[in-house]
Amino acid sequence: MTKKIHRKQKGGSEDIVKASVDLVSSMVTLGKSIFTEIYSITNIQNDINNVSRDTSIPPINSPPKFNAPNL
Repeated sequence: MTKKIHRKQKGGSEDIVKASVDLVSSMVTLGKSIFTEIYSITNIQNDINNVSRDTSIPPINSPPKFNAPNL
């Protein structure tokens, strides 16, 4: 015959409340992050328009014009 061992579990209502609060605050933070990303995506055209063309694209010198030799 085996003897049953009763073990007291750690935790309690304080841990459940703290976990619930942490879950809600994490979801709020996630919502703010999603809002920021959606706002950035929907306003990307404004960001593109605000960039100066002269500073965003470096000047590129074209290769010299090709002059075909006389045959």
